[in-house]
Amino acid sequence: MVFHQLVEADEQRILMLVLTGNATVDRIDAQTARQLGLVNEVLPRDQLLPRAREIAAKIMRKPRATRRSTVPNS
Repeated sequence: MVFHQLVEADEQRILMLVLTGNATVDRIDAQTARQLGLVNEVLPRDQLLPRAREIAAKIMRKPRATRRSTVPNS
């Protein structure tokens, strides 16, 4: 129940950012984006590409049928 309330609160905060234009006018810092669930991880710039490659490799190790079933409209 608490998790559901937290998710709803984040959805409301995100909706407010979008509706007020703050998401496009004001920059959202990385930690806030993480807290809102807009990003999964916050990393230093020099770690971004290695981490993206790590995630891609992990995905590609999954069976093709699994990968296809998790992508909408595939």
